[in-house]
Amino acid sequence: MKVKGKTAVVTGASSGIGRGTAVALARHGCNVALVARNKEELENTKKQCEAYGVKATVHVTDLTDRAQIDSLPERVLAEHEAVDLLYNIAGICASGKLFEVSDEAFDRVMNLDFMAVAYCMRRFLPHLMTRPEAHIVNCASIQAMLSFVGDAAYSASKAAVRALSDAARFELADDTNVMVSYVIMGGVNSNLVLNS
Repeated sequence: MKVKGKTAVVTGASSGIGRGTAVALARHGCNVALVARNKEELENTKKQCEAYGVKATVHVTDLTDRAQIDSLPERVLAEHEAVDLLYNIAGICASGKLFEVSDEAFDRVMNLDFMAVAYCMRRFLPHLMTRPEAHIVNCASIQAMLSFVGDAAYSASKAAVRALSDAARFELADDTNVMVSYVIMGGVNSNLVLNS
């Protein structure tokens, strides 16, 4: 899929892989809707993207809040004519063995790393299905295939993202123009690692 002239929603765009993805898309002529909680860092990403002459917009969103996900497509489409691509990149981890991690930390990881992916897909799919071609890219992890000791919540959430992506790809293959992919990331020196 050629991204020039298209519009992509990028979650986790305030830093790390999300920021890098947004800037790379902009470099190839893709407009970007930048989604994360940190407004100041989103504004920094926006400036980097706009340097390539594309439209970049900031959408401060807590992706663990279902109501904010529900309103996200409307907020994005108020500033962009359409959405062609969805990159679900936002993520966190909670280091610690399964029986050591607090319920709150476990829930935070599952809510952001899996449930937010699922609900962003569900909310944006009606718009993506109206496009001549569209693509969803979900950020998984090597831990979706090989779980690490002391990172059970993250491993489980990324395995769920992988399974969801496969199921959605098969469901959408026959009668839509929407492709679904997931990326198996290795270790990346990002805020996710630094803050875990």
